[in-house]
Amino acid sequence: MLREQIKKDFGLDLPISGGNANSLNDAMSIHSTDKTEVSWVEMHVLRVVLGIRKWHWRCIAKEIDLSAGHLIEKVVCETKYLSGDTVHIDKRNFYFKLDGLETKQKEIIQLPVIAVRGMGFSVPYQIGWLHYDNLINNEDKYPGMGVTVAYSMPNAKATLYIYDKGEKIIDSVQEPASFQQEFESAINSYMSMNPEMGSPTNHSYPNFLMSVFVENKNYSAICLGTYQNKYVKFRLTSDDCIERFKFECVQDSIGIFFSLFGKN
Repeated sequence: MLREQIKKDFGLDLPISGGNANSLNDAMSIHSTDKTEVSWVEMHVLRVVLGIRKWHWRCIAKEIDLSAGHLIEKVVCETKYLSGDTVHIDKRNFYFKLDGLETKQKEIIQLPVIAVRGMGFSVPYQIGWLHYDNLINNEDKYPGMGVTVAYSMPNAKATLYIYDKGEKIIDSVQEPASFQQEFESAINSYMSMNPEMGSPTNHSYPNFLMSVFVENKNYSAICLGTYQNKYVKFRLTSDDCIERFKFECVQDSIGIFFSLFGKN
């Protein structure tokens, strides 16, 4: 039933059957022998089940259960959503039966990562409460402009830019002037397109610069770091940050980005 609904609504023909994943006795079967595919299927299901309700969610833990004679993976998600005037913060468990994998295996299936072709590293599927949408490789048409990776959550969209502009050394310590210039260019570009957002609040950390724009319920943040001799720029925009829990989800996601790319 859920497989047909997902295929109809989202065009995804997932190798799933069985239950709705709401309990150990109602586990959803994923028919795959590939751990990477299993990981992606789990995220597709969660995004459909939770995202269609416009809930904020993030995967916070995974556990393996072999007690029923099957390999069951429990995925624990934290959810935040508004019902009437009440903000609900819950943990919800989802259960996936992975009979296509070795039943003696107790290794947790890691969250998906997206390989960045030609750069030798990957980017995460989940950044805080943000989840991966798509990746565009700009190198073929625009050498030096790297890749653009899109993420979203119910009240915000974010874009991750990874590029080098053909520069040989990209380092905030060795080339601080170039690093500062790149950041200022990003800020000026944003302000020219969004003059209504006014002047930003600026923050500076080692290998990490950030400007925050706030105007009524609108919120934007532009961050710049470096990673493996690449510029890593992160831009998050939200037109709905009135409720505190939505603002907290935005802040959490920026904090995770900083932990991933702001200290390298």
